[in-house]
Amino acid sequence: MASPPSSRASRARDFQRLLAELMRGKPIRLDDTSRPPWFEAGVVCEVSQEIYSHSLALPLWTNGSAFACGGDGSPVRLFWRSRSTCFGRELTPAEARRFVQLSQSNGCSDRPSQYERHGAGRIRLACVHCDTDAWDGIDRIPADWTDVDEFQSYEQSLEEVTPEVTTRSPTEWYTHLGVCPECQVTHGR
Repeated sequence: MASPPSSRASRARDFQRLLAELMRGKPIRLDDTSRPPWFEAGVVCEVSQEIYSHSLALPLWTNGSAFACGGDGSPVRLFWRSRSTCFGRELTPAEARRFVQLSQSNGCSDRPSQYERHGAGRIRLACVHCDTDAWDGIDRIPADWTDVDEFQSYEQSLEEVTPEVTTRSPTEWYTHLGVCPECQVTHGR
């Protein structure tokens, strides 16, 4: 049985809040000699491009601005980028359970193939349910999307959001939010 729209929207908001919470904190550098040489659960770390790229190879979850890897017995780690700086955080077991629960209940799915992604447009469209980034950089809103609203300007979407910023989330990479065709089927309108 499908969940009512209000509970789906509530879970999507809960997931965005969780992501924002996990990305907050004063980051430490992994090469900081006063800290352990690798991730410590619950601590935001500034990571090298090599660690970021290596971790991206097998994502557990991904969207336009962040991804998570791990699971199946290994720690879940969340990674994101703010301009040219890469960050990571190993989730505590409780955070990992909540993250997996909310990401799965949001119907996160693979990118649809029916649209070619050009990357040159000024519309950065995300789905409120699955947060796909397949329509990041398009020129016009696809006709089969519903309930599309402008969230912020293109320029605002490109502004750096560091972990110290508490008024915005690094996951707010999009200019427009709506419901993609796949989620219309899965979640209803």
